[in-house]
Amino acid sequence: MSQTTSKAWPPTTRQWIAGAVGLAIGLAGSADGSTLSAAIRLPGYPVACMAIVTFVGIVGDRRIGWFLAHEAAMTAIVIGWLVAERPGVAAFNALWLVSAAVWFAVGSRGS
Repeated sequence: MSQTTSKAWPPTTRQWIAGAVGLAIGLAGSADGSTLSAAIRLPGYPVACMAIVTFVGIVGDRRIGWFLAHEAAMTAIVIGWLVAERPGVAAFNALWLVSAAVWFAVGSRGS
């Protein structure tokens, strides 16, 4: 497994676009549940989407900062859906949260 890199990895154009899509997703779901649940979830969607579109690179290059941002964002999304009393949606998002952590822990198997 390769070393974790510490150099900066600024967002790409594709990630900024994904972040905008994530914001739209968060806003679209903001009416589902309480204001508190929406406020917990909303910041998570843009960050999670920005990470997901380059997750292969995050794993392959061992980008710990991006990985931790993704995990924090997904955790906020899961907690927000639990507060909204939507356990099915929370479980679906938690599945990706755990899968991403396992993927990162195992590391890149390519190249």
